[in-house]
Amino acid sequence: DSSSGFTSAKMMSRRLTSFAVLTALLATAAAQTNTAVAKMRGARPNDATIAGTVTFEQSAADPLGDITVTVALSGMTPGQTHGFHVHQFGDTRVTDALDTMSAHFVPYCVPPEADEDGEITGGCADDQVHGLPPSPQRQPGDMGNIIVEADGTVTGALPNCCGQQKMSLTDPLRSIVGRVVVIHMNEDDGSQPYGGAGAPVAYGVIGIAAKAGNAPLAPNTPKVDKIICKFEKDNELAPTAPHGEALLTLLEPERPGVVRMQAKISGLKQNSDHSFHFHEYGDMTADMNGGLGAIYSSNQVNVDMIWVNEAGTALYDVEYTVATSDLVEHVGRSLTIHDGPTKESPTIAAATCGLANPNAQLDTTGAPTVGLAVSGGVVAVLVITVLVVVAIGAALVCYMCKCALCSKLGPKEVAIPPPPPPKAASFAPPGPPPPAAFGGAKV
Repeated sequence: DSSSGFTSAKMMSRRLTSFAVLTALLATAAAQTNTAVAKMRGARPNDATIAGTVTFEQSAADPLGDITVTVALSGMTPGQTHGFHVHQFGDTRVTDALDTMSAHFVPYCVPPEADEDGEITGGCADDQVHGLPPSPQRQPGDMGNIIVEADGTVTGALPNCCGQQKMSLTDPLRSIVGRVVVIHMNEDDGSQPYGGAGAPVAYGVIGIAAKAGNAPLAPNTPKVDKIICKFEKDNELAPTAPHGEALLTLLEPERPGVVRMQAKISGLKQNSDHSFHFHEYGDMTADMNGGLGAIYSSNQVNVDMIWVNEAGTALYDVEYTVATSDLVEHVGRSLTIHDGPTKESPTIAAATCGLANPNAQLDTTGAPTVGLAVSGGVVAVLVITVLVVVAIGAALVCYMCKCALCSKLGPKEVAIPPPPPPKAASFAPPGPPPPAAFGGAKV
């Protein structure tokens, strides 16, 4: 039968087409690469010529697969060898020492476990000692050394780095998003405890690269309860560009569900207002005007405006009621300041938000008094609560008939005339008092 043969062929064609589409989708997912980038800058005034990027790429299909690390630096001292590491916190308030960035990245320790075959897996012993790639016995932040060419540049992908399931762009334990890349003064010789590499000469906070479909995610173990966004003083726009820090702190356990956001920014016009908000990407290599993606307002931290005082300093100190248990979704993104009070005005400063050192604090004394900021859902609950309380109160008032409206709407009062006066009676003079009862004594 020709019709049945045609139908079978048609069904086979559809199946092949569906299979081809599914194969293409799987191939696309497998080929998707997550990318994070750190914009590098000199750590000290005499390192000001150093500039460039360090880029991290990893397959989205394998959160613990090898990461390709590509370096593009210029302005360095020719012929030098420098230790090259990821450090624990993207907190760059201090850059010429490791006071706020802390030591090499080592993830939260996971105790070893026995699998179904009795083999011991996991554990953190190999993460605790310093080493050089590709040794599996090294701290996950250990990326070895970079060698500067004769023209003061470093370019290309690092060999033998970084594998052994040491670091990730999405793993909740091993992600490096929101941490900092540090180039050290000396060569890393592999010695304990940190290779003798010395003080930083350059650094850069690792942010989410501005790329469609890109989805790196910061770690959530231990819980991210504090993040910091530093506006760099040596911004390329001008020496007097806005600079300072913003600090977000989850106020647990004392006040669960409340995030305090503080900011102290200098270099702004006196008595001015500026649009102030987060963006999707924390890529400081992207164009600040349009290259940082959409405005980001997750976790009910809906920042929108910052005010500058007569001294030219912007102070911000606002508490937000949120429905989140951590601040992980803001890590690796950017915080921006616009030239005017609307988001359409040009962006004049941007900062990548990194993991803050647990000791980070910010003095915002003198900040404008702002009430507790809440999300739209919380506002709705509050409004409903207020309406219910008002209704109950009104019902009680009406019940007690304490208002004029109740007197009009409730039962009418009827005036009852006073009883008629008693009829006049004739009075006789009083007689003698009755005798005392039970033989009582007479008065």
